Amino acid sequence: MDGVKDAEAEVRRLSPQDGHHYYFGYHDIPSFSEGDEKHLCNKVDFRDRLPVKNDTCELGTLDVKNGTWKKFAATTAFNFQQGCMLQWDPKNPGTDVIYNVRDGNEFKAVVQNIYTGNTRTLPAALANVSPDGKWGLAVNMKRLYEFRPCCGYAGVQDPWHNTAQPKDDGIYLINMETGEMNLILNYHRIGRLFNIDPDEKLVVNHVTFGPDNNRFLFLVRNVVRPPQKWSTSLGTIDRAGENFYPLNRMSMVSHYNWRDKNHLLVWADIKNSSGMFVITDQKDESVQLDSQFFNQDIHCIYSPDKKYILGDAYPDAEGFRRIYLYNMQTGKGRMLLRVKSDPAAQGDIRCDLHTRWSRNGKLVSFDSTHEGFRGLYLIELGKL
Repeated sequence: MDGVKDAEAEVRRLSPQDGHHYYFGYHDIPSFSEGDEKHLCNKVDFRDRLPVKNDTCELGTLDVKNGTWKKFAATTAFNFQQGCMLQWDPKNPGTDVIYNVRDGNEFKAVVQNIYTGNTRTLPAALANVSPDGKWGLAVNMKRLYEFRPCCGYAGVQDPWHNTAQPKDDGIYLINMETGEMNLILNYHRIGRLFNIDPDEKLVVNHVTFGPDNNRFLFLVRNVVRPPQKWSTSLGTIDRAGENFYPLNRMSMVSHYNWRDKNHLLVWADIKNSSGMFVITDQKDESVQLDSQFFNQDIHCIYSPDKKYILGDAYPDAEGFRRIYLYNMQTGKGRMLLRVKSDPAAQGDIRCDLHTRWSRNGKLVSFDSTHEGFRGLYLIELGKL
């Protein structure tokens, strides 16, 4: 396949080549259905600019065996990094999906059965769903768009645009069954928890539940003007908004993935060293992994059995993005392949590969522009 080099496994495009652009989004969101028969996908007509308020993204499934596309919905609340947070509902991962929509000047979430079409609406756009499907976390997508257009939704100004650390905005907890929503951690308190100057404008960039469905990780950044670079604080807290623990204060933290309820994999600056670390929640414990192999930031994610780490990197000197696989049992890693990154897709419209595991751990999916359009691809791990 053109644009692919040094492949150690079979690669095939799953999405059609029909003049449209197909992608999924983030690396730690459930993309494969129960049984790995279908893969969720976003479909758009452009890729050369940011989405604006009335742009539409079609939502559908791709048959993993033959790539057949089947639409079930559409939304105007999406971006190119995370789509509309389209994902399988953990409680019904073969029939029900969750995605975000625009409702006037508000953003909300929808739970839909893709076969019957039945839907129900939740009061805010979701940023994360607990592994058991009972709880959702929401953040202000308007504020996030002003900070990082690649991750928020366009078209509506943040009501707290001129407030650095508002007391009535922050992280919201949503009961996925009843729709009850509560602000459990506001920006004013976040600033105090991390000892951040009250004049620093803050935004929650990512939130992720741990395997226990109670504690979650939240990544906070300060809003700066280019060429300044933001700093990141990383912490964990429970659903009640209690038992806070700071993992990192106003330093460099990038991508992460929960290993189990007590440990996280994080690319960060820790104790004067940059690299990939396994850190222990609620304890001052960290172990750096193989600094020779993990010598650059990657979108990191454990395999379903936790025996491997999968990750994709940013473009190298030749403009290729690499996909890596690391065996935790042997302590050895390898590069699976390199794919050409279209130089036209940069900044907030870039196409990160965002490698994702199938549920049985035999397939890896990723988004790419190496054929001159956005497409969704599969790696057949086979003997690997």
